[in-house]
Order: sequence, then structure tokens, then C-alpha cells
Amino acid sequence: MSNIASNTTSPPDIETGVVADASAKPPREQLTDIAENTFIEIIAIILAVSALIVSCVALALNGDSTPMKISTVLTLILAPYSVYQQKSITNIQAFIETHKALKEEVDSLDATNKQLRASEQDVKETVTGLEEKQKILTQLQQTKSATIQDFRNEMEKNKSTIELMRKNVRAAALQNILEVVFVADNDNDQKISKKEENALIKSLREINGVHVDEKKFRKHLHSKDNSIQGVIDIIENMMDENHSSGDDTIFTFDQSS
Repeated sequence: MSNIASNTTSPPDIETGVVADASAKPPREQLTDIAENTFIEIIAIILAVSALIVSCVALALNGDSTPMKISTVLTLILAPYSVYQQKSITNIQAFIETHKALKEEVDSLDATNKQLRASEQDVKETVTGLEEKQKILTQLQQTKSATIQDFRNEMEKNKSTIELMRKNVRAAALQNILEVVFVADNDNDQKISKKEENALIKSLREINGVHVDEKKFRKHLHSKDNSIQGVIDIIENMMDENHSSGDDTIFTFDQSS
């Protein structure tokens, strides 16, 4: 039985607009695979087989003894059952480790979401401040003061700053989408199965500030043979300012993003 591993991705390069390829993901910390038969299970099997052999030999030597017959029957029942119980314990331990890994992944995504919300709030406050400055600029333009041009230059610098901040928030949202996509790929085969697809869309809807057109997303994903790379292509196109396609309508963002 193989346990599920946690997903981590490299953040996109905001200046170049490059998103990390799925095949170029950094090494991930893997949970230890559970052997087909653990050491304890092997010991249990050996003891069970030994008990069966001893009981059969004893029965052959004392075939007329009723207690011996009863003892042999009980051994035939309890020996396999003890092996089955040991395997059940091993499986439960594996499930516990897998659950722990999934919880850590969910906690990581929750922290990313909180960080994104904080960034969005900063952008909103900055936009509000710029709007107030814009009103002041309009009043100053009416006076045709000599300082108008200098103030306009300062406003342009501020606009460039806020635009960069918006790009940062947008990139963070796209990064969050990527993390959700990689987490949805439970079997790590770079494909999104039907079951994984439904879970993925549900997770995408829960990302703060991000809206997904389910119909268009499913259509695009199916056209790419349900490959994770197909989703990465959407995000790369959205980060390319010179690219125009229907990708921008698959994922939309709140105004602050």
C-alpha cells in the first residue's frame, strides 16, 4: 500500500510571466511505502503456520482425543484470523499516516489563502488612497499651477506601483490555483481523473477572490486529455499580457486581483 505525498510548487516568476512546468516540480517529501507483508505480519504468519503444523501432528498422534480435536479446530480458525487482524492493524497505521499528510497539506493551503486575503486588503487600501489623490489632481489641474506637471509625474509613479501590486496579487492567486491542481492529483500521474476533476472544481471554488467557469474549464481539460499541463497552459496564457484567448474567461478574479 502506498501513502499519499504532499504537494509543493515553485512560485511563478511575476516579471517574466513563466509558470513552473508540472514535470519540473521540486522533489516532494514522500511517505514510506508499506511493504506487501511487514516484518510483524511475517512473524504472525510463521507462528500461525507453526501452530497449524503442531496441531495437525498432535492430532495425528492422539486422534481419539476429543480435547485434541477441539484444540486443532480452534487452531485452524484462530491462526488465519490472527494473521488477518495483524494485516488490518498495518492498514490502519497506513491510513493514519496518510490522513496526517493530507491534514498538513490542507493547513498549508489555508495559510496561503490567509496570506492572499491580507495582500488583497493592502491593495484595496492603496487603491482607495490613489482615488483620493486623483481627486486632488483634478482640482489642481483647474488652477493650472506650475506644480501640476510634477504632481502628475508622481501620480504616474504611484499608478505603476499599484499596477505591480495588482500583478503580485494576481500571480499569488494563480499560484494558489496551481497548488490546488497538484493536490487534486492524488495518484500523482499528471492526469485529472473524473473523481479528481469534481474534487478539483470544488476546491477551486473555495479559493478566495477566484471564480471558475465550470463548463469552460471541463471542456478545456477534456480537450487536453485531462492533463495537468493543460491547466498550466491556461495560467501561462493568463500571465502573458500579449496573449488573448478564451482562457481569461475560464478563471476570473475580484477587482482587487
